[in-house]
Amino acid sequence: MHLQNGEYKVTATVFSYRQPLRSQVPPRRGGYVYAGLEVRVCLDSGPGASTVSWDPWSLTYPDNTTIETVNSWSDDWFSVPLFPGMDRPLRPGRCLRGWVLFEVPKGKRPGLAEYAPTDVYGDQITDGPSWEL
Repeated sequence: MHLQNGEYKVTATVFSYRQPLRSQVPPRRGGYVYAGLEVRVCLDSGPGASTVSWDPWSLTYPDNTTIETVNSWSDDWFSVPLFPGMDRPLRPGRCLRGWVLFEVPKGKRPGLAEYAPTDVYGDQITDGPSWEL
């Protein structure tokens, strides 16, 4: 999906969703498992570098419950390549691909993956793209 954000043009792609996502360390909450969304974000064009992270990604369930990304992890826990969890610079013409992590209720599957980045003023774009899972 393509996004125009001021002078920046971004392409976001969801390749797959995996639940459970194997980890060497269990989630902190009982009754939850790790899940992963394999994504790619490309900065197609812009006046300079921008940053990418897990922050814009979320999962939405059929009952409209929303799950945000995990806030505590170690790359060593997972055997898949992780998308940058913290702000990482991305130059125009470059892409980053990897897995975004979530703690989700065991046995409950989300219906949508959503991407809602912020604009140049830090305001979240509420009509960002979504993908059916």
